[in-house]
Amino acid sequence: MVYFSPIASHSSNIINEIHSTKNKFAKWVQIWKTQIKVFVDIGFAPQKAYDEICRVVVDDLLVSKFKEYERITHHDINAGIKYLSELCPTAAQYIHAGFTSMDVDDNGRVLQQREALEYIIHKISGTGLDVGLFNPKGKLVSGAIGTSSDSIELFGSVEKALEFSKKIMNNLEMPYFVINSQIYRREQDAELSDYLISIADKIRNKCDNKTVDNLYSLMLARNTALFINGADDICHRTIADSVVRRIEIPELFMLLDGIINAYLCEPVPSGKWVNPLSRYASNEFTESIADLSKVKDSFKKGLVNAVYNMADKIKEPVLTEEQKELSAEEQKITFDELETIKGFRDAPYLARTHLQPAQITTVGRYFSITLDKLIDYVGCIDNLESVLEYSGFISSLGQTLSNFSNTLVFRQALRQWSEPFKSSQVGSSAMPYKTNPNKSERIKGLARMIPGRLTSVREKHSLSDYDFNELLLIADSILSSFNYIMSSEGGIRIDRKRMLKEIDEYKSEIFQTELLQEAVKLGAVREKAHNELRDIKIEGTGLEGIKSSKYFNRLFGNKLDDMIDELITKSPLEMAGTSLIDADNVLINAQKIIDENRELLGSESKINV
Repeated sequence: MVYFSPIASHSSNIINEIHSTKNKFAKWVQIWKTQIKVFVDIGFAPQKAYDEICRVVVDDLLVSKFKEYERITHHDINAGIKYLSELCPTAAQYIHAGFTSMDVDDNGRVLQQREALEYIIHKISGTGLDVGLFNPKGKLVSGAIGTSSDSIELFGSVEKALEFSKKIMNNLEMPYFVINSQIYRREQDAELSDYLISIADKIRNKCDNKTVDNLYSLMLARNTALFINGADDICHRTIADSVVRRIEIPELFMLLDGIINAYLCEPVPSGKWVNPLSRYASNEFTESIADLSKVKDSFKKGLVNAVYNMADKIKEPVLTEEQKELSAEEQKITFDELETIKGFRDAPYLARTHLQPAQITTVGRYFSITLDKLIDYVGCIDNLESVLEYSGFISSLGQTLSNFSNTLVFRQALRQWSEPFKSSQVGSSAMPYKTNPNKSERIKGLARMIPGRLTSVREKHSLSDYDFNELLLIADSILSSFNYIMSSEGGIRIDRKRMLKEIDEYKSEIFQTELLQEAVKLGAVREKAHNELRDIKIEGTGLEGIKSSKYFNRLFGNKLDDMIDELITKSPLEMAGTSLIDADNVLINAQKIIDENRELLGSESKINV
C-alpha cells in the first residue's frame, strides 16, 4: 500500500511525472549514457559500448527491475548499475567508473529541477510576470574526496581526470560547483526555493486584485505560499540530508504549479504523486492514515513494539550452566568474544558531553533513557485528541529518536556500535568497504522535516489536512526505522572490546572525579581541588602532574600514589555508579507496559530483570 500525496491533485500531471521514480531513473541513465559518450570521445571506451547503452529505454519493466535490485542491495544507485550492466555487457566495464553515487543522484535531481522549471516558465510566459531565469547548478563529477583520486588513478593524471569531468558537465549543459564532498550542497536548494517562492508571491499578489470564479482556487492560490514558506525553512537548513531534499523540492514545484493553475483558472487533471515518505512507513499505517482512530492504534502498536525491542536489547545476557561456573573475569571474556551479545545492560560505555569524554556508564543505562521516554509516550497516546496534541506528541517523539540516532551514528564511526548490515547490502557505489548507518540517518533526516510541517499545521491554513497527514507519516516512518534497528530482525550490535579500549585510553582523566571526592572527604575545599586538577589538565602533565602536585601531596601525604593506583585500577562497572540499578528500574516499568499491551505484540514477552 502506498500513500498518494494530496498535493498532486492541485498540480498538473506533467509536474507529477517529472518528479516520478521513472523519470528519476531516466535522468540517471542519461548521465551514464553521457559518461560512456565522453569515454568514447577521449578514446577510453569503444563505440560499441555507447551504441549499446543508447538502446536502453527507461520503461516500466526497467523501473521494476531497478526497484527489485534495490530491495536486495539497499542502495538505489548500485541497483541501477547492476541492471544496466546486465543489459549492456560491453558498456558494463565503464558504467559508473570514476563516479560515486552523488555524481549520478545529485546531478540527476538537478536535471529534474531544470525540466520542471522549463515547464513552469513556459506555463506563465503569457501572464506578463517578470520571473527572470534560474539555472540550477550541479556537482562536478568525480569532484568529491576519494572519487577525485579514483579518477586520477583511472586516467593517469590530474589533467585528464578534470578533462573527463568537465566534458560530462558540458555535455549535460549544466553549470556546476567545482569543489564538492559526499554531503549534498544545501545552497542549491536554498536558492531554488527562494526563486520558486518569489514566483508564488508575485502570483498571489495578482490574485488579490483578480476575480476568480472558483473561490476554492483563489483560496488555494493565496494560502499555498504559507506552506511553501514552511517547507522553505527546511530547504535553508545547513545540515544536509537527502531524505529531506527528496520530499521538499518536488512539493515546492507541485504547490507552485497549483497556484499557477488557480491563477489561470484552468482545470487540472488529477495526478497521483506517490509520496517518497511512504516507502519508509509501515503498510498498516499507510492503509489507515485517513482514519485517526486507526492511526492511534497503529502508533500504539509501534510504540509498544519499540518498548519491547529496546528492553529486550538492554536485559542482561542469560548465562548457560557452563558460563555460570566461570569467574566474573572469565564471564566477561566469554561475552566479549561473542559475535553478537543479546543484552547490553552491563556493557561498560564511556559517555560524552560536547563529544568530550565524561563519565563511565553502561550501554544499558544509555538505552534506558530513551526507553523511559518511549514508556511515557505509550502512556499518553490514548489521550491524544486534537491536531495540536498529535503535533506536539510527534515533535517530541521525533526529537527523542533523533537524539538516539545521532549517538548511534557517532558510535558507528568509532566502530563501537553498528546497525545491521546484510550480506547483500551495499554501502557505497564507489567505496566497497563502507557500511553506512542508513536507518539512523533516515531518522535524523525525517525528524528535521517536522518543524516545517508543525508551522503549517499550527497556522491552520487550507492545506492543514495534508500537512497533518505528512506529520503522521513522518512519525510512523521514524518509528518503523527505529524498530528495525532494535528488532531481532535488524539487531544493533556492540563491540565491548572497542568500548573497553576507549575507557582505558581515558581512564587517567575519568578517575579524577573520584579523586576529587576523596579530597573532599579529607577536608579539602572542593573548588581548590577542582582548580588544581583543571590546571594539570591544561598543562598536559596527566598522572605524573597529579603525583607531583604539591597540593595533593600535602593533602594525601604518602598515600597519594596508592590512592591513585587504587582508583585507576577499578573495574569500569565499579566506576559506573548506579547505571545497572537505573536500567533495571526502567526495565520493570517496561514489563508493566508489555503486560498491559500483550495483545499488540502477538506473543508472550517477558523481560528478565
